[in-house]
Amino acid sequence: MPSVSNMMPMKRIVALSIYWLINVIFIIKYLPRAGVPAVVGIVVYSVLLALVYVACKKYVHILSERTCNVLSLTAVAIVSAAAVFLLWYIEPLSINVDRWSALAYFDDALLNGIYPYGVHTHVSDVNYPSPFPFWQYVYLPFYLLGDVGLGQILFLWLTVYCVYGLCRSWRITLIFIVLLFFAPAYWWELAVRSDGLSNTLLVLCVILSMKRYGITLKEHFWLVALLCGLIASTRMSAVVPMAIYLFNEYVRLPWRRMILFPIVIALIFIGFLLPYIFWDTESWLFFNRNPLMSQTGESSVLMLLVLVLVGIYVSLRKTDFDYLLFVCG
Repeated sequence: MPSVSNMMPMKRIVALSIYWLINVIFIIKYLPRAGVPAVVGIVVYSVLLALVYVACKKYVHILSERTCNVLSLTAVAIVSAAAVFLLWYIEPLSINVDRWSALAYFDDALLNGIYPYGVHTHVSDVNYPSPFPFWQYVYLPFYLLGDVGLGQILFLWLTVYCVYGLCRSWRITLIFIVLLFFAPAYWWELAVRSDGLSNTLLVLCVILSMKRYGITLKEHFWLVALLCGLIASTRMSAVVPMAIYLFNEYVRLPWRRMILFPIVIALIFIGFLLPYIFWDTESWLFFNRNPLMSQTGESSVLMLLVLVLVGIYVSLRKTDFDYLLFVCG
């Protein structure tokens, strides 16, 4: 995991600019709904971000590892407590975002023997669960605990563990935590019980762990194929960073393994879908309503393809992990 102070100045500027732009887009989209002009939010956020950047650059490097450790864990604990409060305080049915009900209603239907991809969410009777089965199973324990929003807390701690596990520096981990917590989108995800960021953090954890333990496509073919198959069985968008990260290794495989690799991923993906394909062999419900229909309706397949192609191009030109992680987002 690259240190902010060790990144090339231009790369640092580009990374922070992208970070700022993503959050500004979020502010423009959602802040007016609260009755606050977007321009006010942008100005306030930009000033605060500049202050945070200056503070990190000036003070973080002089803090001891122990101090950074305490600050990091304290911050994560406070945010975890805040997340629990938000889950208690905000009534799920009052939220006009159906990420949580796409998970909870799926699990409820599944446990009651009802075709789960045929139940609509609480927002609209034309909105249906879109995550692929593996991701639904990942969130099943949190449904059984009473609130799928609890999953966000687990993935927060897991990500902090993986970031520190790779870089072995609480300073870098603290900077990561500050940037994560300073993103308005993160707090929105907590408030609406969205699982989108958790899905992204899972992919990040997989990439960081592969780097930490030296897991490569060449030396650990079957393990990487299994991991990619599981990632592909969460959401289509989750495939993008994995494709960028692994493509440079993939094109250097023997041709037989180049063919075998996507086949294994496809078999794992299809394996998770099989119970739903054959759920009803009379009316074949799966072909009338399935997660592929929902995901292609929600996101632009063309945009995903463009992102993959751009990422693959960059991954072929740059092989160092820091740069690939930067490109993966």
